[in-house]
Amino acid sequence: MSAAVAFPFAARPPRLTKKETALLAALQGSPNQCLSRTHLLRTVWGYQEGARSRTVDVHVQRLRRKIGPALSAQIMTVFRAGYVWSTSIHGAPTAVPSPELA
Repeated sequence: MSAAVAFPFAARPPRLTKKETALLAALQGSPNQCLSRTHLLRTVWGYQEGARSRTVDVHVQRLRRKIGPALSAQIMTVFRAGYVWSTSIHGAPTAVPSPELA
């Protein structure tokens, strides 16, 4: 999965792992749409139906830390549902260039 990810406020893009890049691409690929943890486990990690894991939560936490406050504010947590890449955050950028892979 190739991410068209831009970091307009960074002097240089953060170093993301392949999974973090795939997670960010999945979220940005469905803006303003809640993606369940199960959906993300299936599409990003290839887990089978019914898998339960904190993997998504841990990766989202690490991703937020790496991309900084302006972009991390666009990753909204939907309690007991999943995550949303919000494009309606006032003053927040809506696109994220290719990050460097770790």
